[in-house]
Amino acid sequence: MKMTNNTKDIALFETSQTITLIEKILTKALEEGLPNLKQKIDHIIAFAGDDAAEETLNTIIATLTQSLLFEELLAKISVSQDYLNKVLKRSYYHKNGFDKLVLLQGENFKLRLHVFHPADRSTAMENIHDHRWHFASSILYGQFGMELFQEQEGGEEQRFAYTYHPALDKKDSYSVEERGKVQLGCIANHTLVAGMQYFLHREALHKITSMGKEGCVTLMLTAAGQKPTCKLYAAKPFEQEEVHMERFTEAQLLNRFNWLTNKLNDHQIAS
Repeated sequence: MKMTNNTKDIALFETSQTITLIEKILTKALEEGLPNLKQKIDHIIAFAGDDAAEETLNTIIATLTQSLLFEELLAKISVSQDYLNKVLKRSYYHKNGFDKLVLLQGENFKLRLHVFHPADRSTAMENIHDHRWHFASSILYGQFGMELFQEQEGGEEQRFAYTYHPALDKKDSYSVEERGKVQLGCIANHTLVAGMQYFLHREALHKITSMGKEGCVTLMLTAAGQKPTCKLYAAKPFEQEEVHMERFTEAQLLNRFNWLTNKLNDHQIAS
């Protein structure tokens, strides 16, 4: 199955789609341990290729968000000092108001938990942007609003446009290249709630606009980057800042895992 031609809006995933084969592969891989799970996800994504990214990423996320599998994944990470250290090394508090927890990372993917804090979102301002990679995301808890945009003459949003160059390694810093002012029009808006899942093409311009009063938790699977830069549209001139990663302690990470497991059990939203 090839990817849809929709590169500007989200594509909602219908849970009735068949996931049986990948479900069996990943369930068995997780039983055998985290290294095997990482290897299987890598192989599945590489074999499917970019044309089948939508179906592949959606199917893997739909499998991993089944309550028992997801709880087992968190449990296995929690009791493995090696994997706990890897998660701690890759994870940090994002200035847009969420905890970015990278649970697994392979050559072709990253599996990330995003824990949004409503109090922090009130002060965080997200720029309109795209990504270097496709991703599929499942809302595990709470809800949020998202708007999708395109460059459009006469559009209601006037923004400063930039090309964003990510850091190549930990010693480098990101950089931005100004492209002048542009106008953007909102082409779609969505309210995404617990139990919903969607796919977003790497070219889709978007921003999160609102957050439920209790915050939100999403599980995101990103493919490998397929372009060197991404686009960013700021409401005011972009000021490049020195990147300071606010990291977590092991106790903080485990507390977040326990909190999320309890929330999922209370609301039964990952079943």
